[in-house]
Amino acid sequence: MRTANIDEWSATIGHRRRPRAARPVVPVSDLQIAPPPELARAVPQSLLLRLLPAVMVVAVIGANVT
Repeated sequence: MRTANIDEWSATIGHRRRPRAARPVVPVSDLQIAPPPELARAVPQSLLLRLLPAVMVVAVIGANVT
């Protein structure tokens, strides 16, 4: 039985890698970054919006009990 030569089966025959591109020049100076904007003060939610999740939980539990 004859063993195959790697050059016969290689898919990269004749492929030559291009030379690597030169690195870009990196500036040496410090970066000046502006501070983030101040967050807006949270507006308190209404009582209805705070109780609505509890009402939905009670409704789901009540629907599953019957």
